[in-house]
Amino acid sequence: MLTEIKGLKVGHWTDREHGTGCTVVLCEDGAVAGVDIRGGAPGTREAGLLAPGKMAPDIHGLLLSGGSAFGLDAAAGVMRYLEERGIGFKLRDVVVPIVPAAIIFDLGMGSGKVRPGPDQAYEACLAATDNTFQRGSVGAGTGATVGKVLGIESATKGGVGTASGKVAGSWTVSAIAVVNAYGDVVHPHTGQVLAGPRRKDGPGFQNSVELLSSQVQQDLDLAGDPSTTLVVVATDAPLNREQTGVLAKAAHNGMARAVQPCHLMRDGDVAFALATGRSGQVRDVDPLLAAAPGIVAAAILDAVYQATSLFGVPAIADLARAE
Repeated sequence: MLTEIKGLKVGHWTDREHGTGCTVVLCEDGAVAGVDIRGGAPGTREAGLLAPGKMAPDIHGLLLSGGSAFGLDAAAGVMRYLEERGIGFKLRDVVVPIVPAAIIFDLGMGSGKVRPGPDQAYEACLAATDNTFQRGSVGAGTGATVGKVLGIESATKGGVGTASGKVAGSWTVSAIAVVNAYGDVVHPHTGQVLAGPRRKDGPGFQNSVELLSSQVQQDLDLAGDPSTTLVVVATDAPLNREQTGVLAKAAHNGMARAVQPCHLMRDGDVAFALATGRSGQVRDVDPLLAAAPGIVAAAILDAVYQATSLFGVPAIADLARAE
């Protein structure tokens, strides 16, 4: 799990009645962070602070939220939680927590009038743990769906997933993913569609890449909802800002392995990277860059394996039981 990285906590606020939620990643001791944003429809907050050369050395939390652009306001709740505990960037007699955020579009599930706000993000902080946390259709993944090329009526349920692994016998690399993709979740080695647009004439899925590249436009939901996969990849290695930025780029390689197609104009795909290590220096970051894509891909698969059906959109576990 992402929480195998010492110093990180994960908490959810979930509203299954209205099909939305938010997820927080707390790094109360601070973490060096980077970000890489792709696709044509991102929704982010404070992402500019994570570029090399910017003033704030660390961040203290991340918010991943449903609610589309409305959900960005929820980051204020994470800031309030951290400020109350004296955690943040110290300026004179005040403390300013640095909390970047990114959102998914889930307004087409449940009630589009109910979105996570500051109070809900605060509750997610109160629920945060450095141990095992829930996956699947919880938190920011509550209203997540995948395979929307033929419309939401053919989609499959997405959610929150996580994975972790050791690198070079010393460092740990972990990831958490919120999977709300327009495209399919596929097996990273075989390309088999694991979750995508469901066939109407029997079990199984159609292939979104084939549909987009071969079907006439009127057969496809080209005016469909914006879609997003959000990833946080973290390590206990002592990386600097430039290295975490490169690690965030490598996370997108894992996204491209497990989500096909991704980074489309209607996607707001965002990858954050966190480094919590404080002692020493990593001169060769390549082992981390080599390992990160596979761990990110595994987290994406975990999200759809752990998902549960909601508002008539079935999860693959429920489809398998039905077969």
